Amino acid sequence: MVVQKYGGTSVATTEKILNVAESVSKRLKEEKKMIVVVSAMSGETDALVALSKNVALNPQKREVDQLVSIGENKTSSLMALALKNMGVRAVSLTGWQAGIITTEQFSAAKINKINLEKLKESLKKHDVVVVAGFQGVTENGDITTLGKGGSDTTALALSAVMNCDCEVFTDVCGVFSADPKIVKHAKKIDFLSYDELMEMSACGAKVMETRSVEIAKKFGISLWISQSLRKKEEGTRVGFMEEKLESACIKNVTSLDEVIYLEICCEYKFVKIIVDILAKISQKLDMFEIKPKENDVNICFIVEKKNVSAFLEEIKKFLLAKNVEIVSKKTLTKITLVGSGFRTHSGILSDVIRVLKENQIKVFMAMLSEISIGVLILPEYKNLAINSLCENFSLTSNKIKLAIVGASGMVGRTFLKVLEERQIKDNICELVLFASEKSAGKTLEFRDQQLVVQELNVDNIKNCKVDYAFFSAGEGVSKQFAKAFVESGAVVIDNSSAFRMEKDVPLIVPEVNYKNTKSKIISNPNCSTIQVVLPLNALKKFEIARIDYVTYQAVSGSGNKGVEDLKRTQNGENPEFYPCRIYNNCLPHIGSFLENGYTTEEMKMINETKKILGLENIEISATCVRVPVENCHCVEVRVKLVKRITKVQILEALKAQENVVIFDEEKYPVCDDACGQDKVLVGRIRQDLFNPCVWHFWCVADNIRKGAATNGVQILEKILKN
Repeated sequence: MVVQKYGGTSVATTEKILNVAESVSKRLKEEKKMIVVVSAMSGETDALVALSKNVALNPQKREVDQLVSIGENKTSSLMALALKNMGVRAVSLTGWQAGIITTEQFSAAKINKINLEKLKESLKKHDVVVVAGFQGVTENGDITTLGKGGSDTTALALSAVMNCDCEVFTDVCGVFSADPKIVKHAKKIDFLSYDELMEMSACGAKVMETRSVEIAKKFGISLWISQSLRKKEEGTRVGFMEEKLESACIKNVTSLDEVIYLEICCEYKFVKIIVDILAKISQKLDMFEIKPKENDVNICFIVEKKNVSAFLEEIKKFLLAKNVEIVSKKTLTKITLVGSGFRTHSGILSDVIRVLKENQIKVFMAMLSEISIGVLILPEYKNLAINSLCENFSLTSNKIKLAIVGASGMVGRTFLKVLEERQIKDNICELVLFASEKSAGKTLEFRDQQLVVQELNVDNIKNCKVDYAFFSAGEGVSKQFAKAFVESGAVVIDNSSAFRMEKDVPLIVPEVNYKNTKSKIISNPNCSTIQVVLPLNALKKFEIARIDYVTYQAVSGSGNKGVEDLKRTQNGENPEFYPCRIYNNCLPHIGSFLENGYTTEEMKMINETKKILGLENIEISATCVRVPVENCHCVEVRVKLVKRITKVQILEALKAQENVVIFDEEKYPVCDDACGQDKVLVGRIRQDLFNPCVWHFWCVADNIRKGAATNGVQILEKILKN
């Protein structure tokens, strides 16, 4: 038995609801029964509140609760329908049907008790009960809402009475060391204590409401916070404080914006009155300090902006009595570091003050407790302070948010496979998949998770804000959208020919010409070029005078359309993609013909080889042929050197080249050897019969892996390493 909660962004569209339903259906293989708590679809509650204001200047809270509860009811019904359509025995319940009895504080009700009869009866008949979150009912039968974070509270309360784990799914994969919008490489936190999470929530972190975490702590509920469609283990676990041997641990830096710092001079007898006023307006005592003077005291404390008007209204009567004076009133930002062991490790506070001083950030007040350190600073220094503190206390990581554009295509899917197989997968905190409108909504698997493909458009690019993006969707798409990723802060590694020959764009084969680069666009060379420049780079030290290529390129180099045309013509049908039948044929025509008689593919190999090897004046010729092979390109290379060398020297040079495998004597590589490999295979190495300075060799590689996806991944690996 488990309770799962899905927030508004997780169920924002019917498409997302279907994806969540599929995930719940799969989870049923592990759980006998499930309760799924859902929020309203993203934006639904705000829209309903706006409707109420269209018909009433000051809508009554009771009627507003009646209205906004529709949002969660709508989601729960849709979720139950989706599950039933998948063959899952499911039913939806409103808050009152689930037996959630609350106080009569409309818009901010608290749960008094949960009557379990209806819920248990529903669980006997169904495998999944979908409960509308955020709502309940009074003893008198009035519908109420639970206020901010109400669906979290619903989920934790149900976990408490059912004595089971709770999994809260949001739009991010756990809790981070800081707001990722402020600190780009904030670390994901694997474990938080209940107290740490409550302190974070109280100090501005928009994770979960404090009251819901209090329920989890009170009943010892095993709580997980993760991202929709991911395994809970990839998120953040919340529980009781871990045992540590006298060590301090900082886990999070958060901020509370626009707090009002007040300094009030009054007689000591008024201190209690001020404390009572703060309690009356639901403002907790925060950074409260009493400084004695000759006959009076100065009281310094902060009030959240939302509570300032109410506080000043209450204090007016004492101001009129002329024995209370507001000495200072400033709008500040509170920065809080949350963790454990702070009180016994005072050096941490000293480090905090030092970091802020080094960045010329003035501290107006500081506060220290066992689990938090708070400082008040001017609002304009917030981002600088948070980033500086995260960097100083190692709260950032080299985790990246990565996008694949053209994810549903042949190369895009290979990117997923290569990433899965290499260590770099551990650096990826989030993977975003993009494709055309036609492919949007499909799911692709990565690390046992089903990722939904998004439509490639400017709005989605801006919203996702990735660190790096692989492009594998063709020259036109790269030219249209690559700069949108760059403008959003990403580095683009482009597999098309869109930018390869631009002067300021690096054209990289990592084993040959990688340098530390600040470029925002990096190009992947042509697949045939990638495989030949590795062995040529090994021979470069012997001074190359001329290169001649003849390529034998598989139909997968044309993508799915090429593979389909091969299968089509194998079946005796007419070609639809190539100009001639490709089955049982060889076509010396790849790309478009140019005025010089060469094709665009041939000129790509010529120009890209010069740029990658840095040999602008070298003589190069190429003939590119499409052959009826599904995967792997073969190239016959004729290289003329400036001086004579021996075969032993050639072999030694080639063996020293990273990711080149030699087939010597009468052995030679074929497509079957290269398929699925990340190496370049070289064989048939022989000296020309008529010119001793000329050498021939046969070169084979997987054009989709090594010639595209793997090369791109290796570029990213180099960037992260450096």
